[in-house]
Amino acid sequence: MLLDFNPAVVDFTAWAAQLEWRERGRVRTLVPDFFVRTATGATVVVHCPPAAGPSKRWHDQREVLQQACQEAGWQLGEPRVPGPMAQSNLRWVSRYRQPRNSDRAVERALWQAVTAPRPLGDIVRACGVPRLLALPRLFHMLWRGDLSMDWSLPLGPGALLQRSDRTAPAATFQPYSLMSAQ
Repeated sequence: MLLDFNPAVVDFTAWAAQLEWRERGRVRTLVPDFFVRTATGATVVVHCPPAAGPSKRWHDQREVLQQACQEAGWQLGEPRVPGPMAQSNLRWVSRYRQPRNSDRAVERALWQAVTAPRPLGDIVRACGVPRLLALPRLFHMLWRGDLSMDWSLPLGPGALLQRSDRTAPAATFQPYSLMSAQ
């Protein structure tokens, strides 16, 4: 979901390739979790640790993956997971990511209602559009990054929304951190 939300990510795929190597006379394999193409054209391979936490085997695989990435000219990344409230909020607005939730006239009315940071409920009331038409478009605007909020706070009628500063880095939702070469 974070890969889809980040504007610096233009494409990604899961489990798209399998690495195979020999170690101590045995064939070993590893399927990286994600391949990411960035807006700059870079390829990032995201290697997720197991839910129970990184093991020695995972660290050994990461070393092999780091070498493979260096040889291929790729970067290796590990996932960065936001806090529980931010995840919950993102999960909610992700339901409205589809273009069918876009409506220029309604979005223009919502945009005009956001002259300064303002509670979500006030924006919906001030835009002059029925609530059931306004809310999906507002959530779509949050997903696209036209509007922003403090994602660590609950998304509800009192959530303060504002117009996004598209020049500010979206560090809050950097979906991965790059590993340094070893």
